[in-house]
Amino acid sequence: MKTLLNNILKITVNIFIAVQILVNLEAFAVEPAVFKGRILDVEGKAVKGAEVFIYSAADTKRPADFISALTDSEGRFNMTIPTGKYWAIARLRKGAKYGPLSAGDKHSGEPAEIELKDDREFTMDFTVTDIMEAAHLFRKTRENYMKVSGRIVDKQGTPVKMFYMLAMKNKEGNTPLTTLNIEEEGSTLGNRFPDFISAWTDEEGRYALYLPKGKYYIGYSDKFPSAQYHAYNDLAIDSEKENFDIVIDNFSVIPVLKAPTVGEGGYPEIN
Repeated sequence: MKTLLNNILKITVNIFIAVQILVNLEAFAVEPAVFKGRILDVEGKAVKGAEVFIYSAADTKRPADFISALTDSEGRFNMTIPTGKYWAIARLRKGAKYGPLSAGDKHSGEPAEIELKDDREFTMDFTVTDIMEAAHLFRKTRENYMKVSGRIVDKQGTPVKMFYMLAMKNKEGNTPLTTLNIEEEGSTLGNRFPDFISAWTDEEGRYALYLPKGKYYIGYSDKFPSAQYHAYNDLAIDSEKENFDIVIDNFSVIPVLKAPTVGEGGYPEIN
């Protein structure tokens, strides 16, 4: 009789535990939401074979939490993921899924912040570019844009190819690089997309960048987009500048600034 009562007690306890687990699972259940849209190039044409990478935090320098299927011939993607707040980036890769972009790979720039809610479809389109297309978008030919040109070289004066120059607006206008709030050594020039970029340097290390009049922080990188936007100097533009060379230090520790936020969502300005 005692054994029977013990068995009944054990069964009752197990049933109670199972019910509690089911209740907890139901409480934490998250309804899925649909996220869809198109991925286009700078001319508005559909991009086939691209993917949307979804992150649960603003840090996108890591493997994504969710990845869409490859876009179809119309550039369409459609994915179902749990509701919540996310950061999304579109990429077209010809090589590895992760890591720096290779030549010909395309990227949508700053991550787009999205919030997915129950039983709702969220639609967003992305535009992806490679560095040559992005540089073309930034290139200006109007009279109020000045050409800055020169070379990127190492400390021995040897030209460095496949780097690019970048510029971020100095909104304060009178804040030199050396007096800015400097982050820890080895950190980078902010986490946002540069306001202006050049194309890749050629065999002679030459670059050309087109900027409106104003004051800027300038830097360089060898990846696009990059977590290594190295600061170089501050620069005032009131006329065209030739032979403006940038000397890199093999990516050794250099002072870098904490870049100010620009624009709604931190997107680059394309005028």
